[in-house]
Amino acid sequence: DMKDAVNALVPAECVGITVKEQYPQLFDWLKLQDLNVWVILGLMAAVAIINMVTALLILILENSATIGLFKAMGASNAAIRSVYLFKASALATRGLIRGNVIGMFILFVQYRFHLVRLDESSYYIAWVPVAWSWLAYIWINAITWLVCFVSLLIPSAIISGISPSRALSIR
Repeated sequence: DMKDAVNALVPAECVGITVKEQYPQLFDWLKLQDLNVWVILGLMAAVAIINMVTALLILILENSATIGLFKAMGASNAAIRSVYLFKASALATRGLIRGNVIGMFILFVQYRFHLVRLDESSYYIAWVPVAWSWLAYIWINAITWLVCFVSLLIPSAIISGISPSRALSIR
């Protein structure tokens, strides 16, 4: 190959090598850090899904009498599910908006004032740089909202199991 041909013509002490060839263990360590990021994001997603499912279950169980009344008046399971999915989606949307506002504020503060500092002798930079991408922002929010909505379909199926006679019975 071309690199070997060039290296054959150059004296051994002048042969150039890439940083990846010189320090392969450093780049292996960086790959491990990428894996950690994905594990942490997965755990955060799992916690968010569990919280959303729990919130919808509480909402459904607190309103089981209302669901029974709707069924007694002739509402279909699909209609009742759509009402609770809409309420849960509105809750998720409010959470996304609040999280985005807080996140953008933190990004702006770091971009403008460089509050999070680094050791320059180790990192060759004085502060943590931040980057902004509207496309990534839109995709992350869309995927987050979609995952929340899909995860809410399962607990909303509980509505089908609520019978009007049990939900409206006097205790």
